[in-house]
Amino acid sequence: MKNNLPTMTKRRKFLKGIASTSLFGAVQGVTAESSSDNTVQPLGAGGAGNDKKLPVYADGRLVTHYRPDTSHEDRYILERKFESADLAERYGDPIFRYKDQILPKERVPEAVQERRKTTYTFQTKKIIGTEVENRNAEERIREQQSGEFELQDQAEIDGNVPLYHYDPDADGDQQSRSSPLNLAWEAEDSQSIKQNMENAPFGEAWHPGPITMLPQARVEKTVNLPNGGTKETDKHVMKWISDITCDAETKQWHVRLYDVPAGGITVVGQAHRDPCLHGKVRDNENIDWKIDAARDKVADFWSQESGISSETISVGNTATSTDFASHTGDWKYFDDD
Repeated sequence: MKNNLPTMTKRRKFLKGIASTSLFGAVQGVTAESSSDNTVQPLGAGGAGNDKKLPVYADGRLVTHYRPDTSHEDRYILERKFESADLAERYGDPIFRYKDQILPKERVPEAVQERRKTTYTFQTKKIIGTEVENRNAEERIREQQSGEFELQDQAEIDGNVPLYHYDPDADGDQQSRSSPLNLAWEAEDSQSIKQNMENAPFGEAWHPGPITMLPQARVEKTVNLPNGGTKETDKHVMKWISDITCDAETKQWHVRLYDVPAGGITVVGQAHRDPCLHGKVRDNENIDWKIDAARDKVADFWSQESGISSETISVGNTATSTDFASHTGDWKYFDDD
């Protein structure tokens, strides 16, 4: 039985400013730089001393600290900061501080709950910059794509759609680049997308698990809007994955949605799969977020439940670190006519 969702008809158009994934290597060669220690910089990033107004690919350590929430006995407050000499060189301050998160105890390591440990530290690299630098990076990626290639018989995305979402600095105007976006709609808003996915027939509907349904368990990120300014996540859509091997019920497909004024695009999204022990595993570099698989999961829902097909397009925001290696740079694009 099909859900009564609005219909769209797929169209084929001229592709403006977007190159195929197979050409990523050539684009990376133009965009990447080498830092003083001869490490290759990801797309749209530079070393601490770069003069191209790009964010910094900073080497440092991520420090996570848990403390009990004195206002609620079953919750903890997670404090995170990234410390790097590269940030000190670039911005005069070695610390990027993430916004505090309120966590239910189910998402806190057992060692913390048992008061055996409160702080975890590990070496990692982050792409961090001001809003202006991150805008420059996204524009540079788009220009490299559009300046090299024009392809026909592909879907079209007009306007400067956001390419990534970010974790904002709790103390300043810097942003830490997070996962690449991978979904775009032309005829929906975030509320209608959420309603359609949650109101589908039993078995197909998207609903969070008993832990992630709690508002405090959700982390808001931001996108840089094409007309200036930033905005936080508008809606979350989650589909819980039952798994008897998980001792915390957090394994799920997860989509963050953002209403954006980007030419004909009304909504962009970032889809991934949250793992077992989400929140308990502090070293995110070892997590496979299955970004492409999550994108396809969303596309399958719209095709099966509403007959709305999608186009696969390459936007150029190929994974810029090992954190998000499961993203190829391809989006699913839902057109309206």
